[in-house]
Parts: sequence; C-alpha cells; structure tokens
Amino acid sequence: MVPYKDGAVLLCRQVSRDIVIFKDGAFTPLITSFEGHQLNSPNDMIFSANGTLWITDPPYATRRARIPRCRTRASIAIRMGSWRA
Repeated sequence: MVPYKDGAVLLCRQVSRDIVIFKDGAFTPLITSFEGHQLNSPNDMIFSANGTLWITDPPYATRRARIPRCRTRASIAIRMGSWRA
C-alpha cells in the first residue's frame, strides 16, 4: 500500500492480480496488465523520486491457484507522471 493523490492509497491485490486505487471505501482498478499480459501477483510497490512506480510481480498466486503464469518480469517500473502523491 502506498499513498496516492487526494487521500487515496494504491493497493496490490494478489488474488485479483491487479493494482487498485482505494478511496472512500471504493476500489477502482488502476493497473491490470503490463505490456499486454495480466499481472502475476503484484506484491510490493514504491514511488521513486522521479514519479516512477516500481512494482514487484512474483508468480506466487499463479502457482497456488494453478493459473498459467503471465510473461511479465518479476519487477516492473511504470512511469506514473502527475499521478504521484
């Protein structure tokens, strides 16, 4: 979980394999795939000083549920620009 804009937070959800904005009790999908592939098990994230969101995406949930693993790397960098908190 990391702070986001306007009092919201970003959450990694391993079971649904996405990253969402959580604000006022509601979840809004933000990242569901990377380079055309569904995420594996988004786990950790942090914003760097330049606004890049770094995400770890290991295959934990896909192994437990026997879901085919996607082809994303274990670490992903996404430039969020003005979305940074």
